[in-house]
Amino acid sequence: MSELVSNLFSPALMTIIGSGMGAAARETNNSMQIAGLENRARIAGFEADQMDINAKQQVAAGTQAVAQIAYKAHLEESSLIAKAAASGGAATDPTVLMLRARLKAADAFNEVQTMANATEAARQTELRAKATRMSGEYAKSQEGLVDSTNTMAQIGGIFSGAASLYQKCGPGRYGNGANP
Repeated sequence: MSELVSNLFSPALMTIIGSGMGAAARETNNSMQIAGLENRARIAGFEADQMDINAKQQVAAGTQAVAQIAYKAHLEESSLIAKAAASGGAATDPTVLMLRARLKAADAFNEVQTMANATEAARQTELRAKATRMSGEYAKSQEGLVDSTNTMAQIGGIFSGAASLYQKCGPGRYGNGANP
């Protein structure tokens, strides 16, 4: 009788323990994968937020550069008028008016170009931020896939263990379905 009990419970017990350990290992692996995906999503969100800040700083730097261009333009115009006055001309002299108009046009172009460059750089940074944020959302969406894959693996492990247990202790092993 003790030999029968040891033959019956030893393989069965080992199969059950093995199935349980396999399920626990898969659950631990699942938890680690989900934590990794959550971290990836958090990191992507942080990086995207930093890129958004950088985009705003690029626009601010462009605005500052435009202000500097306007200031230099004012100094150049003042210098032009002072030189014209020193040479005996007036501020309304046609040559002085033409030079002032050219300076203003060139400065206006430089201002527009500088602001357009800053705005484009900010737009590119915002697009990178959006792509980074999307990669974080994608990583977060993979959590469900990892979880369902783990559930399927655990169910498969249980069925595999049950099949192994049936082979070791099932009806064919000890007669017509009745274990002594």
